[in-house]
Amino acid sequence: MLDSYDKMNQVQQKQKIRLAAEEPKETFREGECKELPVLPFVDKYRLGKYYYTRACYAEYYKLVNEMLNDQERCVTVTGTPGVGKSIFYAYFFKRFRKEMQGKNTCVVAAAYIRDELVNVIAFEDDDDDGVWRINEEDIDDFIAGALGRGKNVVLLCDGPPKRIRGWIQTVVFTRPYKEWMRAVENDNCTLWLPLWELGELFESGEYIGLKKPDGSPIGDDTIEGGFDIFGGVARECFLPTEELVEQRKQELLAGVAQISTPEEFKRLARQGWTRDGLPYFPFRTSERWDVDHNGTRVYNMHMGRHYASST
Repeated sequence: MLDSYDKMNQVQQKQKIRLAAEEPKETFREGECKELPVLPFVDKYRLGKYYYTRACYAEYYKLVNEMLNDQERCVTVTGTPGVGKSIFYAYFFKRFRKEMQGKNTCVVAAAYIRDELVNVIAFEDDDDDGVWRINEEDIDDFIAGALGRGKNVVLLCDGPPKRIRGWIQTVVFTRPYKEWMRAVENDNCTLWLPLWELGELFESGEYIGLKKPDGSPIGDDTIEGGFDIFGGVARECFLPTEELVEQRKQELLAGVAQISTPEEFKRLARQGWTRDGLPYFPFRTSERWDVDHNGTRVYNMHMGRHYASST
């Protein structure tokens, strides 16, 4: 026969189950604004508390998960600087943590600048409150302890880590640094995030409520003007002042000024200049996402004039 203490526990457990069932389910649909989780990031997010869920996030989440399920040791998500790789890192973290609840999986999230650790937080499998760690040794200690208790561990990195830990799985969200891309090129586990469509930029600006320094909204005309110059690079399309737009435009044109022939363009591309100067366009291959890159409109305009005047 159950005593009163056991009966009370049963009632409390039933109440927890009922309350959990009544809680609104978090969704990850495209076009939603989600609150940015408290995570270590390489760069400070400057668009407020919320981010916009792009349509491509669900597909890329699925692709990364497929690779993890295939027991790949390290997956890299990269793309044009400013396209939002760190935001996808935040989206992936929230969704992955939700889907891994009750599945014996711990998550470590870390930020690295040029393979130097900035900050790191570790989450037990069903614990919503992570514990901030200090250094690489702390990461290794947490991983060793979790593995010793029979847990799975997945490491998420904003920026390339100092080394690949072969005994756990890692997902790295980073711009295409030459050294990192060379280190993982044989894994065939690299995905390239696409540039933004103009409609996505409009919708994101409206939903997030982007503001200029004077408090006025960053309107569609401003965003479209940035898109005409920079293409689908969200960070630059959302620049809040004309001075910043002009500054960034001149930086890009200074890079273009180095190019006098098609051969010079190819040489600079091989050296990695295109990493910060030209956007990357992913296309689907039979196995994985691969990448091609071309100039934005500012480059096409400038290069077209140059070659027209030299022929």
